[in-house]
Amino acid sequence: MGARLLDFWFRPVPAIRLEAFQRLFSVTFFLYMVERARHGREWLTEAGFHITSETKGYWHVDPFPLLPGWLLPIFLIVLFGSTVCLIVGWRSRWFVWVVLACAVYIQNADIHSAYTLNKLYIVTYAVLAVAPRAQTFSRGHPAGPLVSAWPLRTLQATLVIQYTMAGWCKVLHGDWVGSGSGDVLWTHVQGVYCTDVAAWLLRVLEKEHWAPMMYSALAFELCAPLLFCIKTEGEASKMPTR
Repeated sequence: MGARLLDFWFRPVPAIRLEAFQRLFSVTFFLYMVERARHGREWLTEAGFHITSETKGYWHVDPFPLLPGWLLPIFLIVLFGSTVCLIVGWRSRWFVWVVLACAVYIQNADIHSAYTLNKLYIVTYAVLAVAPRAQTFSRGHPAGPLVSAWPLRTLQATLVIQYTMAGWCKVLHGDWVGSGSGDVLWTHVQGVYCTDVAAWLLRVLEKEHWAPMMYSALAFELCAPLLFCIKTEGEASKMPTR
């Protein structure tokens, strides 16, 4: 059992999997930061409201120094430029560290504005930054360059844990189960989660349509370990070996 687990976690896999994930993940970071950059002065400079060392909660670290106004455009150019380099795959081993540093700064300069999503970018880019280099173990290998599977396995495990714990928190500490109303999702999308799509759905869907979506989302999160951990037929035989 232990040998099989180690083989699953560390066996070589095609490097294209990790590279493709890094590029697509960086696209999401780019889009996320485009939205945030629209109000960059409010959450990265003194122009907005910020917590201080005296007003921060006991669970927060001291916030990083804010940027002077003239430095904000330079910071954004570095951030977006480095992210584009990751998207196109140019000097990724270098620029992943730059993007990681930018994400860490954003998180600690304005903790409340950064929100949970930025923490996920920090964790993921940290894994990508220390991931081993791809190697070619044999010429003409159909899978191309190979890389240890542990970065992918770590990210996959993180995804499963996030979904599963989110579901259990809804069950144990939320109103998703037992309230009888089934309107938690309906009320949520009318607040800070009211995107353009959510606003359109609120207009076109009757209230009773939201309960099935709510319980479907909860079922998906609770069943994440089963849904994400089922091995596809023949997967083991297709795994590359040294």
